[in-house]
Amino acid sequence: MAQKTTVSKRRVLCWSLCLSLAITLAPNSSPVVAQEPHTLQAKLEGLWSRGRAGPPPETLFELQAESILTAETESYRRMYRFEEHDDEALCRPRSPAAFAGSGADFELFDRGDAIYIIMFEQVRRVYLDDREPPTGFWPNKSGWSDGHWDGNTLVVRTTDFTEGSISNNVEPLPFGGPDAEMIERYTLSEDGSRLSVQINLQDPKYYSYPMEFHFDFARTERTLHGADCIPSVY
Repeated sequence: MAQKTTVSKRRVLCWSLCLSLAITLAPNSSPVVAQEPHTLQAKLEGLWSRGRAGPPPETLFELQAESILTAETESYRRMYRFEEHDDEALCRPRSPAAFAGSGADFELFDRGDAIYIIMFEQVRRVYLDDREPPTGFWPNKSGWSDGHWDGNTLVVRTTDFTEGSISNNVEPLPFGGPDAEMIERYTLSEDGSRLSVQINLQDPKYYSYPMEFHFDFARTERTLHGADCIPSVY
């Protein structure tokens, strides 16, 4: 009886070791090693404000976009109905690409394997552990964001946007679809008090050239305040 018990224990131990090995090895039999956060990653955390520096960013955004429109944009505008698609007026979540040219205040939270970007009460998760979108993931307004460090610069690439308008100040400016992507580069100053942000929007369906924006932010102790949105009536 004691011998049977010993054999059973050995089998259980063997299965436990095999299961542990299967979990810790990738499909190519290489060990999965957790990435160490960059030394500057934790220093990104906090609230960043552009203040009143520079010209109104919205004006620059509109002028840049209007000069590089494709024929597809004009077609989009003819079919567009503000009362159905104006997310800002209807108090619906907006694409992060809609904020690319605004230079608005934002907050960063370091979660180790991800960084959370909060802007206008919307939270975007930037994954830093090379994970793939989960099974069943569908394109959406926020898209899918993954990041990596290029020297002392955090590079964030966002894809899988659904198509929609990112600005309605004059005429709707569309963005999104399988070929659209947003690239952000966050570079921290040596003393950690300033953050340079460069943003590149690419959508060859609607714009003949990429749009680029650059803003300098300073660390601030202010607090991001929420505000109730009142839907517009057309």
